[in-house]
Amino acid sequence: MTTTTEELEIIEEKYKNAAGDDFVRKWQKGRVLGKGGFATCYEFKNMDNGVKWACKLVEKKSLTQNKAKAKLMSEIKIHRCLKHKNIVQFHNFFDDENRIYIMLEICENDSLHEMLTKRKTLEELEVQYFARALVTMLVFLRSKRIIHRDLKLGNILLSN
Repeated sequence: MTTTTEELEIIEEKYKNAAGDDFVRKWQKGRVLGKGGFATCYEFKNMDNGVKWACKLVEKKSLTQNKAKAKLMSEIKIHRCLKHKNIVQFHNFFDDENRIYIMLEICENDSLHEMLTKRKTLEELEVQYFARALVTMLVFLRSKRIIHRDLKLGNILLSN
């Protein structure tokens, strides 16, 4: 269920706790963090505790082909199993009648692409830092037999 006013959109996530009891978690949809090929990423705030997450929001109507649905479900299945300091943390996912919501760690400092666009250059030590983090992440993915097929500066997110 989605409640909408001019500036406020509340998303309700229905879930069961460990005992099997039904609960509703409310999220406040915030600003756009980025856009991709089939999803838009928004800042979502948990209305119970104020914690902010990034929410990759996918419109179900954009998943008309079975291949697109399978690709998204595969992404969720893989991402929820990855625990690494250089990979955005997966929180959970849920859906409603029209959308799929993928809740991820929020990275407040934009992407490496945005940093380079603003600054034009990086210091040598910064390049070493980012290269080491990237190689560490790629070695981890390789150990899990995963190939990242969309590696680009815009997908290298900077956290605090």
